[in-house]
Amino acid sequence: MAEEQRGKLDAATVQSVTDRLNKIINVPLVPEWAEGLGIKAAVIGVDYFLLRYLGEEVYDIIFDLNKGVTDEVELEALVIRLARLANKKMDIPLLNEEQEAKFFYNAIQMIVAALSKGKDINTLEETAGPDLTPNHGSVGG
Repeated sequence: MAEEQRGKLDAATVQSVTDRLNKIINVPLVPEWAEGLGIKAAVIGVDYFLLRYLGEEVYDIIFDLNKGVTDEVELEALVIRLARLANKKMDIPLLNEEQEAKFFYNAIQMIVAALSKGKDINTLEETAGPDLTPNHGSVGG
């Protein structure tokens, strides 16, 4: 039976995001293969979260550089706001809060790149990301 697609990412993109995140997220005492399965499930969850909170129409166009957000500063601000919301609404039991913040920021940034025309997920730098605590800075706070 074919797996139901609940988000916007195809299986290859989910795997690509998972592989990149698995290189920057380390879960102590968990074997690498199990870590990868957990990260993959979380990537699928983030994809579904974005579809749910943005809506299908917005999700379809917002990351299209020809139709959606074209300003890099605005796009970064949107990624930060979405990462904060995801961190508030979702929990990844294997990760502590600092790891979750790093995961959500990088996952959403990679998904944005995967869905944006003219962007390449493989050229993104993995980062710790911004501080996603609610009152930090002015972006999306």
